[in-house]
Amino acid sequence: MIGAAACWTALAVVVAGFLAGAAPADPPAGDADRRVLVTTVDQPITPVIANHLDDGVDRAESGAYDAFVVRLDTPGGLDSSMRAIIQRCLAAEVPVVVYVSPDGARAASAGALITFAAHVAAMAPGTAIGASTPVDLEGGDVERKIVNDAAALAESIARVRDRDVDFAVDTVREGRSASAAQAVELGAVDLLARSLPDLLDDASSTPDPTRRTP
Repeated sequence: MIGAAACWTALAVVVAGFLAGAAPADPPAGDADRRVLVTTVDQPITPVIANHLDDGVDRAESGAYDAFVVRLDTPGGLDSSMRAIIQRCLAAEVPVVVYVSPDGARAASAGALITFAAHVAAMAPGTAIGASTPVDLEGGDVERKIVNDAAALAESIARVRDRDVDFAVDTVREGRSASAAQAVELGAVDLLARSLPDLLDDASSTPDPTRRTP
């Protein structure tokens, strides 16, 4: 949840929190190989969210964190904000991890493409991803060229991150969606994780999380 006092968390072995605009707390002693910056987005994708995540990547890079984790639950949002987030994820010099959570959460519409753009994409049990067909601000259909443009973006992201291209494109063209287990089986996301610690353990064994496939 993002607000005037947006919450960030510096996570090593245990959690230490700090508020946006304040200096981060010193990381707890322990496993220095698992020091990540964590935030939660549980609302529509807007310019405020895009700016928040841009700031998060900046903080993770400048603070020498090992990853930036976004706990995501969104119905979608603005195309321009989604594209700004995707561009920042693709250009990030620190691994960006999107974790669709908690149980019952969704990465719908713009949220699905943002998840596809992460270096590591994970989902909690009981979550869903997809149904990314663009709609206008009143929920109506849009021109075919807009759908084609969004589908091309979904395909490009899936190829860069070595994810299932057919599923990514179908989320746009056909409004396709999938459960967490289905998305992992299809190769649309990387991991099914019951908790953030489980995700970090599993992600640490994933080879080259900053992979880029031509």
